[in-house]
Amino acid sequence: MITRVTHTFSMFGNFINLSNQEETLKKAFNSFECNMDEERLQPNLITKRYIFRSRNLAIAIRAFRVDLEYAFLNEEDNEEEFIDFVDNFATLLSKIDDVKGTRIALSTVEFGDNPNQELVKRCNEVFNVTNIFSEASDEFSLRLNHHTTLLNEPFNSVVLMQDGRITNNNTGEAKNVVFFNKDINSVMDNKEERFEFTEASGYVVELLKELDRKNRLIAEKIL
Repeated sequence: MITRVTHTFSMFGNFINLSNQEETLKKAFNSFECNMDEERLQPNLITKRYIFRSRNLAIAIRAFRVDLEYAFLNEEDNEEEFIDFVDNFATLLSKIDDVKGTRIALSTVEFGDNPNQELVKRCNEVFNVTNIFSEASDEFSLRLNHHTTLLNEPFNSVVLMQDGRITNNNTGEAKNVVFFNKDINSVMDNKEERFEFTEASGYVVELLKELDRKNRLIAEKIL
């Protein structure tokens, strides 16, 4: 089983005007805790950057990037709420500044349990490590990128597999896992400002289909 930790929708573009509207942003996100500092883009150009947090939600606003992060902290947290979160707050941002983005991405942190290194052993088998190197690896790390078409344009669909450990913040218990992180992002070649905040939830729905496709393959072939 793949356990979800976070889903993050990101939009890249020129958000300098948005990031400089401190009072408007603080008023719009007044129910969130706000951390703010400055970012020097050029010797004479300084902008503000923010992280707004509330329970399992985080909104990061910088000069050239906006991130909407949703954390799966308990069984009630789900992808439908993630989509609603993106829809609500991306639409709110559009009312502050209707600038369009040049790239979008969906990045995730997810893992499978790895008791007694069983999942690392399984990855050795699936990817033929023992055949190639005559012995199994005690650690595992693999990055793959498949080019695909989403939203009628080219995207990177990256999977990063890496063994590691996680700690339960409530119990302090640590355990071995293998991370199956994804980064589904539009290619950098197209600099056109075409992605709209008001359409963000629709973008997310399409990117989640690619995420689900990758997770089905992982579950079928590895888990």
